[in-house]
Amino acid sequence: MAEAYFDYGRMINELDGFLNKYSFLSVIEVGKSILGNSIPAVIFGEGKSIVAYVGGEVGCDPFSPFILMRFLRDACALYEGGGSAFGFSAENIFKNYTLVIIPLLNPDGLNYFANGIELENPLFERVMKINGGGDFSYWRGNARGVDLKYNYGLEYSESQPEAEVGRLCNFLRYGFTPDMLIDFSYSQGENEKEVIRFCGGEEENKMAVALSQMSGIAREYSESVIENRTLYEWARGELYASAFSVELERMNFLSKKHFEDTGFLCYLNLRKLLYCAPFLTKLRQNRIEKG
Repeated sequence: MAEAYFDYGRMINELDGFLNKYSFLSVIEVGKSILGNSIPAVIFGEGKSIVAYVGGEVGCDPFSPFILMRFLRDACALYEGGGSAFGFSAENIFKNYTLVIIPLLNPDGLNYFANGIELENPLFERVMKINGGGDFSYWRGNARGVDLKYNYGLEYSESQPEAEVGRLCNFLRYGFTPDMLIDFSYSQGENEKEVIRFCGGEEENKMAVALSQMSGIAREYSESVIENRTLYEWARGELYASAFSVELERMNFLSKKHFEDTGFLCYLNLRKLLYCAPFLTKLRQNRIEKG
């Protein structure tokens, strides 16, 4: 079992602190996880252009929720203090864009990774059988073992309305349909390299080039596969959003101090991308009529 350096409880405590301190923030519930944990979407800004950041799809990924919560903390402080970052004022972002930040899509999976599973859990036997024991250091799935990262194919997201993916899809369809979406997660495949994945045409390629320059992470075009689509592929195909996946190098077995230090360095590497990505929506040449 991993040391409990970041879990759902810590995220909720930090978010409660932000809401008590910053009256301009609001939170909307995307839905609840299989075990009944609320999945919050934090709304920062009041502009017409909507940009969504999503993290925490993979259970054994504490870094993307940590990074998005750190960004939220800094953005709020900058806006309250009239500050700016990378030549853009926080007020400019707030007035012209609506940032929809979903730090943790998979609270149950992260809790398994950080704290293990309780005997009282109604899915205890199923989960222990799937996991092959009590070490959840490599647990990717949600409460019942579904890997949310590859659960956006039409066959799966529509046939499992109770899943976190179904709740997110409906939230983005009917609540806050983004012009741009970026999901942050662990890398996929055997190489586990940092990469910015995208699909689509020349418009997305230009944006991917800019995101790569902002972060120092190489871009990679991916053919969309309907059966095992990821979030960014689904958002590009169904919502017509400019969509990307920022995949980070997988790191496990870190001490609490090492996690905090490494997480902060990861945030610093992505800070420019997080602040400046919304302005890339201006590169969209022909906005496709939705609906």
